[in-house]
Amino acid sequence: MDLVHFIFLRVHYAPDWGAMTAIDYCLVGFNLVEALIWFGCAAYVVRRNAMIHRSPLEWAYAALFVLFGLTDIVETLQVSSPLIWIKLFVLIPLFVVRSKVLGSYEPRPKLV
Repeated sequence: MDLVHFIFLRVHYAPDWGAMTAIDYCLVGFNLVEALIWFGCAAYVVRRNAMIHRSPLEWAYAALFVLFGLTDIVETLQVSSPLIWIKLFVLIPLFVVRSKVLGSYEPRPKLV
């Protein structure tokens, strides 16, 4: 196995659905709960946007939460290098949009 395959193509983990262990159940359950949390964050942003701001940037913020939740659902099926890269390429814009959204609410710098 070469480095390019390991970094970009390798499947690191895939549950054996016929012989699930306790750890497999915990990992699948954790990822499903995590996806529900991301979908809940998206729903909160959509609700807040509909009631208060009506900002296109918040629609993008909610969409990024949904995309990140979808990656967690895919993670229940397998963890692979491409999935990790996709999660990274969703997470970076999520943080950038988050900083812009928070800046629109409170333009002063914050410690946290």
